[in-house]
Amino acid sequence: MSSSSGSNRSLRSRGPPVSDVLAESTQKKPRAKWTTQEEHELLAFLKQQLPAAGDGVNFLKKHFWDATNRLKTVFPVQHGGEKNARSCQSKWTSLKEDYLLVAILKTNSGFDWNDDTGTKFGKDDTTWTDFAATRPKHINYFRTHGFLHFNIIADMMPSHSKGTYVF
Repeated sequence: MSSSSGSNRSLRSRGPPVSDVLAESTQKKPRAKWTTQEEHELLAFLKQQLPAAGDGVNFLKKHFWDATNRLKTVFPVQHGGEKNARSCQSKWTSLKEDYLLVAILKTNSGFDWNDDTGTKFGKDDTTWTDFAATRPKHINYFRTHGFLHFNIIADMMPSHSKGTYVF
């Protein structure tokens, strides 16, 4: 039977146990926490890059890396996890989804809309609950909250003409 008591090398001389390495690699990084100002800066930067994104507003990974660098310059102290290219792309996707929901509220629902306060429906208002039942779940946020980025995203989104005589 061998023992490490007479040896100069410990049993851990080849690095940490595999379980420690796996535990470190599977730990989740903290999520990025976005302020309204950071979101606005991201949108303003992406709007400048719009000609390179094409008609579908499909930004390249390079644009999100550049946005990351811009955010680090403008906001040297950030909260939460790092705002990297992936988090910038995810935030852009999320803001586009919010824009599309708010566009429905503003144009197709017939509801009064305010960019600062949302629709102002009460929590148990049946008109709202019936409308929201057929929409994505996070539309309920906009019942009492506005969407301050609507206009800047509207300027970025392609317009779609519909009708019989549109060529």
